[in-house]
Parts: sequence; C-alpha cells; structure tokens
Amino acid sequence: MELLTENKGDVKKVATTGIVKLAETTTQNTEVKSFWDFLLEKEYINNQSIVQIEKLLGNKTALGNGSGTTDVYKVEEGDDGKYTVTYYFNENNMLMIWSQDQVQKEEGGDTPTPPESDIIVNAKDISASEKKYDFYGATVTNYACTNSEGVNAWKIFYASETNIYLIADNYISYSYIPKGKDGTALTKGGSDYKVIFTPLNTSSYKGSADITDARMKALNSDYFSKNYTSTNLNMKTAAYMLDTTVWSAFAGNGADYAIGGPTIELLLLSYNQKHDSNYKARAKNNVGYELSKDGGTTWANSQSGMLDKTDSLYVSETSTSKATGMWLASPTATDSEYGLCASNGGFVGSNGLTLSVHGLRPIVCLNTNVNLKKTGNMLYEMQLSVEN
Repeated sequence: MELLTENKGDVKKVATTGIVKLAETTTQNTEVKSFWDFLLEKEYINNQSIVQIEKLLGNKTALGNGSGTTDVYKVEEGDDGKYTVTYYFNENNMLMIWSQDQVQKEEGGDTPTPPESDIIVNAKDISASEKKYDFYGATVTNYACTNSEGVNAWKIFYASETNIYLIADNYISYSYIPKGKDGTALTKGGSDYKVIFTPLNTSSYKGSADITDARMKALNSDYFSKNYTSTNLNMKTAAYMLDTTVWSAFAGNGADYAIGGPTIELLLLSYNQKHDSNYKARAKNNVGYELSKDGGTTWANSQSGMLDKTDSLYVSETSTSKATGMWLASPTATDSEYGLCASNGGFVGSNGLTLSVHGLRPIVCLNTNVNLKKTGNMLYEMQLSVEN
C-alpha cells in the first residue's frame, strides 16, 4: 500500500492510482460510504469521474474544479490506461487518500475489481446525514405489503433518529383506498385516483377525539400540544387518514404502521431538510393550520410555489391526469370543510373536501430496527433478516 505526498506551500497534494478509498477520519466519516458507493457504481475510476467527485467532495473543500494546483482534485489517464486521482487539501482540512490493492491479474490484463458493497444505513444514519438528497427519494425495492400491487414503488420520505418513513411514489387507485372504521367508503372522484371525503361527515368518526395514538398526535404535534379539539369534517378526514387500523393493508413486513398520507408537519420536515428551506406550519386555531414560507415572519392559509414541482418525491407528477395533488393528514384553518393538500404545481394549502380534486399517497413508518442496504444509485433494500 503506497501513499504519495508532495508539499506545495500550505497545500498538500496526495496522488494515488487504481481504486481509492477515503480514510475514515473524524472530520469526514460521513463521506466514506458515499465515496465507496461511487466506486461501486462506476466499477473503476474513469475520465468522467471528476463530475461525481465534485458532487461528493466539493462541499467540504470547495477549492476548484480540477484545473490547477489549488484545486481539490483532478483525474488523469496514463499511457498504461490506468487513472490517477490527485487531491489537494488545505492543511486545516486535510484528508488522506489511500491506494487499495484491488487490481487482479486476469487474462487480458489488469482489471480493477471493486469491493463488495457494505453500505448499510439505519434511521439514525440518515437523520444525521447532511446530504438528505442522497436518501430522500431513493426507492426501497423489496418493501412488500398486502396492497403492494397498488403502489409502483416506495420512496424514502423522511427519517427521524429512530424511524424511516416511506411514501407511495404516486396516487393509489380507488380500489385500494380503504373504507372507514365503520365500513363507510369514500366517494370516487372524477378519475380513478381522486376521492371525496364528505361521507365522513355521517360516519362514526368524531374528529380529534378519534386520534388517541401518541404517534399520530406527534405527527400533528402543534395542534395537539395546544389542546385544540374539533368535530369538523377536516378533522374527521385527518382522523381517517391517521387510522392505522384501516390503512393496515399497506403495513407490511418491517413496518410499524401505515397511514393515508403525510401530515403537513411531516411534509415540511422532509422538504426543509432536503431543500434547505425554512418553511413552517402552525395550528392557528382549532379549525387547523396556517403556513409560512419565510421562517415564520408572515403566515397564510395557503402558499403558492412552496414545493419544487420538479421533485417527484413531493410532486409525484406535473400533469393532472390522475389527480391534482395529494391530500395531507392535517386540517387547514381556512374552513371546517377544507383540507390541506400539496398540489402538482407546488402549491401547498387548502382545498374543499367536497370537491373531486386530489388523491392519496400512503405513508409507511418502518420499525426502529430495520436497516437499509444500498444496491444501486438511489436504490435500497430492507434487511429482511431483522426480526420485527
């Protein structure tokens, strides 16, 4: 194992050939897994690697793009067809790149052989990561439930220190939307993916009194911490969407529970972390929530352009062929018969629960002891050997 170093004033140059790995220093542990993963995806370093390396390391060093001695790195192909990666680091932010003896002698010449994948993360790892975009929106390929055929793919939506939350990648069709606890079915809207909630006004849901599970109250924590109560249609709708019993067909192996969609608080927790925004939601009164786009300076019941409509994790499609957006499991302060929604155009706010407008995208909360193993670019699989 060879390490080549050369001092250049206040900058140290580290060069290595073949397959490389970041040393696990105390300042860069969060980068190790990402860099190993890059090597696995590419199989070996090639002359296009510089773009990927910039993405992985640029935020930490931010010295340039590989064109001079004060830059972070450069990738060069030698006459022998091998590649050399050269890294430059300030003395105050020095990282070491070690060469790995990964070249095997095979027929046809030297072949770089990547190590087997060992990238396994849990909720705490994802929660601690500064790069949520490396996780949020990734597909968990092997999550299965009774209603698996009703969802094309499950995406990582959010991670607390203890739990990973998945979301259906698109609206579920009407045939997979469960009846309420007394058998009351929602009304099918103008497409197979739109629903109308007015039947809940005459069902057995009472409103906030139905939400007794502490985990469900925590998802609308500002409302319940203020001891608000309501029997309005919008709260009956929230109670239905947070009824883990009726949504249990989406709670498969490895899941604690499933619900009918994210609350406004869960949505903003996820979005703020991934997009580095400072959106807020608060319970204005017992009717429901209002929203702020500027960190709490100004508030309104609805906010246009709140979500990046190109991010399919939050805006599943830009067309309205299936539905105009997804319903959220939180009431809005606008009106007792209005619910909160996230629309395809990036709008977050209120809309009438009596209208045929929006659809549902279930949320699954995975068990605290579930790990995810990376299998490809933005692809993970659950560790199904975990006892749940």
